[in-house]
Amino acid sequence: MAIETEKYAAVVQTLTALGIGALLFKGGTAKASTTGEYPPEVIQILQALATGMGTTIEQLNDVLTAIRGIPGGEASRYWPENADYETTVRVQCIQANVAYQVPSLVVPDGFEVLVKAYPTNGPLALIFVITNPAPNQSMAYPLLRNETRTMKIKDTGKIYLFTDTAGSQATVTVEQRSGG
Repeated sequence: MAIETEKYAAVVQTLTALGIGALLFKGGTAKASTTGEYPPEVIQILQALATGMGTTIEQLNDVLTAIRGIPGGEASRYWPENADYETTVRVQCIQANVAYQVPSLVVPDGFEVLVKAYPTNGPLALIFVITNPAPNQSMAYPLLRNETRTMKIKDTGKIYLFTDTAGSQATVTVEQRSGG
């Protein structure tokens, strides 16, 4: 991906103005010219700035080329394609401190699972999100009602929910693609 000529020219013009301004501000040996020519000191600074800028642009282009060579690094794929639909399941924790496994849904690569504590749960009820069947509050992620958590996991069947208040619920939402 080459840098456009107009952008390069604008950068050089900005650097030129900055270089001249720095020299004038410092009160260096450069004197203003009545003939419209730049003093040799200004020319040297501008040449150094332009050379440095060219090298930087070349290095950036090399980095972009290298990124495009990595699988998944092509310019058109920086995030997953949009989903075709989403699936939401509701899990009710009938008993307190009993882990309930979320039904298994495959999560496409690049997508996340959204777990949300149900809005009708009690005001102090907690839903705990964990990835093993042992209901251990110190190892789980707690959610108050209406609170959410996203997870990068391939299968929702690896998620377990439990509560400290019997009857609390949560929804689990997964974006899906047709055919899997």
